[in-house]
Amino acid sequence: HDWGWFDVAQSWLDEEEEEGVAALVLLLVAEAEKDVGRVHAVVLPEFALDLKNYCSLVDILRDETEVEFLVAGSSQDLMGQQGNFVLTATFHDRDGLRCAVSHARAKHHRWRLDGRQIREYGLASALDPHRLWWENVTLPSREVGQTVFRESSVFSAMVCEDLARSEPCHAALRSLGPNLVFVLLMDGPQVAQRWPARYATTLADDPGSSVLTLTSLGL
Repeated sequence: HDWGWFDVAQSWLDEEEEEGVAALVLLLVAEAEKDVGRVHAVVLPEFALDLKNYCSLVDILRDETEVEFLVAGSSQDLMGQQGNFVLTATFHDRDGLRCAVSHARAKHHRWRLDGRQIREYGLASALDPHRLWWENVTLPSREVGQTVFRESSVFSAMVCEDLARSEPCHAALRSLGPNLVFVLLMDGPQVAQRWPARYATTLADDPGSSVLTLTSLGL
């Protein structure tokens, strides 16, 4: 009785507005292009999308932008299975057509919320801070996703605790040395004193990957 399970309701996704998220991202890309000329990638934090919104976003980025790749947290994989996943899509030309290739990878660790986090994030109305709460997701076998882009560069994507835990996949990441590593979070502010910045140095210092940790606005 000292612990329980918690689920995340994606209340920010409007089921009646199928292309709402995709249209919003398209507007953001257009605004960003006014400042930088071209947007090369779109990255969304942990659990941001479901499969339906991911597919709509892939379609609109493929057809209406020059974005090279998409990295997004999702509550479903490409088969519709529920869980906590990172979905990636790369866009490239094939026989005169612009195509998208997608991959999915599951999170390796459940998030455990304790009383301090529950109070800090303002979740006490939903979760009893006197108990420990574990994220209610299934954990499949571990795997490391490596995505080639521009023919000579590689990026990898991780989800939250996959960066912070003692993780067998880290050895594979360090041996391959991807150019970019994206770590999707559903956590507090990303500042130098907090854990994402500290753990990112294990990949940034050696093998020298560029690491981007990205959190949602919600917490």
